[in-house]
Amino acid sequence: MTVELSQALSIILVISLACLILSPILWWILPNRKQSV
Repeated sequence: MTVELSQALSIILVISLACLILSPILWWILPNRKQSV
């Protein structure tokens, strides 16, 4: 594996992990904001 390929894979992993962590938080925050307004 080249360095560029491994860097790209690590970036993709970080982004996917961030999406997995943030998506439930966003789904929890957005309905609460709509109800409060």
